[in-house]
Amino acid sequence: MFKAVLFDLDGVILDSVETHLSYMSHCANLVGVSFFDSLKDFLVGDGYKFVSDGGDALISIYRDFLSRPVHFSQYFNDLGVDWSSNSQLFGEHYKRVMNSGAVKLFPDSVSALKSLNKNHKIGLVTSSYREVIFKKLGADFVFDSMVCYGEAPTKPSPLGILKCLSELGVKPCESVYVGDMISDAIAASGAGVSFIGVTYGYNTRKSLESYPNIGFIDKLSDLETFIN
Repeated sequence: MFKAVLFDLDGVILDSVETHLSYMSHCANLVGVSFFDSLKDFLVGDGYKFVSDGGDALISIYRDFLSRPVHFSQYFNDLGVDWSSNSQLFGEHYKRVMNSGAVKLFPDSVSALKSLNKNHKIGLVTSSYREVIFKKLGADFVFDSMVCYGEAPTKPSPLGILKCLSELGVKPCESVYVGDMISDAIAASGAGVSFIGVTYGYNTRKSLESYPNIGFIDKLSDLETFIN
């Protein structure tokens, strides 16, 4: 049995894909770039058959756009938005958007985490800010270790996962990381940690299946049974 279970936040614990799409669109607009036109141009140029009337179809297309093994800053650059020159502006906007009421916990998130924590150490390795986490999870739940934005190199670097494991006092071979993106799978593999993918997050299951994993779950409440 695994001694430690580590998690990504967005797309695993927080239901934030639609809000993230709005965030990216607004960031593009802040610097005079049409998000929708740039997304279409990039995907068509990459051989993607672009068909969207908005709504759920656009969310699906956005998930496909994100389903690539690149650093998150590259998503901005691919849309013609210079991340390096605007990172502070975009970071502040990210905090406002992700702290908004539009971002919700998946219904079973806190109960599943609390149940797991009875027999496992649990950690969080995320590119989100600490204040976002505390606001969304509430004061009644605390991870045994958290590594957040600015505290370690972002995924796909494995260093955040290794930092978390060091704080927990658990070996990589005794741990599993639960994530929804290719960068999560790459980071877990680099850290020597098993990876479980979720099917409901930012990346598609099809895109994750190409990377080392021990399986997939359709909801967080399935995890405890899966790993035991």
